[in-house]
Order: sequence, then C-alpha cells, then structure tokens
Amino acid sequence: VKDFSKMSADTFSPVDVKRMEVSVLQTLQYRIHSPCVGSYVSIVKEATDMDGRTYHLAMYLIELCALHYAFLSYHPSLVASSAIHLSRMRPWTDELERVTGYHEKQLRECSNFVAKVHHLACEENK
Repeated sequence: VKDFSKMSADTFSPVDVKRMEVSVLQTLQYRIHSPCVGSYVSIVKEATDMDGRTYHLAMYLIELCALHYAFLSYHPSLVASSAIHLSRMRPWTDELERVTGYHEKQLRECSNFVAKVHHLACEENK
C-alpha cells in the first residue's frame, strides 16, 4: 500500500489507497477474476432449472478435464456447456442454447472428448 501511495507522488496516503481499494472491490462485488469453467456451470445453473445431480456431475466432469492439458484449446464456456450436455442425459433445449450461446452440434466434439476423459477415469479406478 505504501508503494501505491509513493507512486501517486504522495498525493494519496496509504489510508486513502486502502479506502479506494475497498470502494473498487465493493463496486465490482468482489468479482475480480476471469470466469473459469466452474463459473460458467454455476451461471447456467442459476439461469435454468438445473437439478443438483446434473450440476454436481457437470462439476465433476470439468474437474476431470482440468487434469488434461488438451482442454486448454477449448473456451471455458464450451467445456462447461459440454459437461452440462453430458450430465443432463437429455436433449439440449432452446433455453440452454440461449443461455450458453451454443447449439447442440457445436458441443459434439468437446462433449466427445469430455466423455472420453470420463471413460478413462472410470477405467483407471477399476
């Protein structure tokens, strides 16, 4: 904090800097990180009628995906949507397409990869 005070040519005291930091954080509602895959799943859960089983299975699938470097080539929202797609075990709805921005056809490649990772995890646990 003292460094920020000095960077302002002592225009602001360390107390002023702390007050401004709190003000900025409150304005942002402490949301200061880039959305991660889990954030997208939570957003979709809040925006739809996703049940607890679907939510927890989707979160489990994205945790498995986090262990594989290859998933970095996909957008976090696509991985989240693919995990939700697999965990639902029902057709993709217009509401989910509207909320996620993905049509079911756009999810196929990533969903297949998520399913493969899940299958490998199941095989390892035998």
